[in-house]
Amino acid sequence: PSLTIEAFRGEPCWIGGDLAQLDDLAALAAAFRRDGLIYAFVKFYLPRLVVEARAKKIPAYQRWVDAGILTLTEGEMIDYARIEADVRAWCTTFTVQAIRFDQFGSVQITGNLFNDGFPAAVVPKTAKEFTTPSRELETRVKHQKFRHDGNACLKWNASNVVVRRGVDDSLLPKKESADSPNKIDGIDAILQAMIPMLGVPETDDSEAARDFAERGLWVTP
Repeated sequence: PSLTIEAFRGEPCWIGGDLAQLDDLAALAAAFRRDGLIYAFVKFYLPRLVVEARAKKIPAYQRWVDAGILTLTEGEMIDYARIEADVRAWCTTFTVQAIRFDQFGSVQITGNLFNDGFPAAVVPKTAKEFTTPSRELETRVKHQKFRHDGNACLKWNASNVVVRRGVDDSLLPKKESADSPNKIDGIDAILQAMIPMLGVPETDDSEAARDFAERGLWVTP
């Protein structure tokens, strides 16, 4: 709980984002390496009207708003401009090495950042990209080599994660079901940041990947 992101001012930083759906929880993570440890700080976002509508189902949302953990944006859809502004603010505070977003809802924000010279790109959430950082995070948690600031929303996200293990020993973090209200966006955002931090090859042969590549937003090995 004594950790503050301000203590990492000027240090190398990797940023990951999971924007999810327009009316769902979004997360932005900043990850750092220091003295053999990985540190992560996560910001969460939800539209104000969504928090009000789900107050009974997830009462913790309002507590996290009051605690400053969850940022509310006006209306019923996530304000991507606010998230982009926070990314840009981090880029002026830290030495940002890479910015990575999941493909869902990220075309505009990634394009804006990329066109302004920031190291932003899109990475799909597939086992191919997520296995290495997932194993790394899992191992670091077991051996107490991972640090965070006690963010209650992040801890809730972590408690909701299950994994799909492939016959090839691949790992893909996921929710218990597609329609579950229990979110994992903060963990996904941390893993997005860890992909370039660990030097994981970022590739995809899908139609979406080709579309992003044409826009200059897709990372190639």
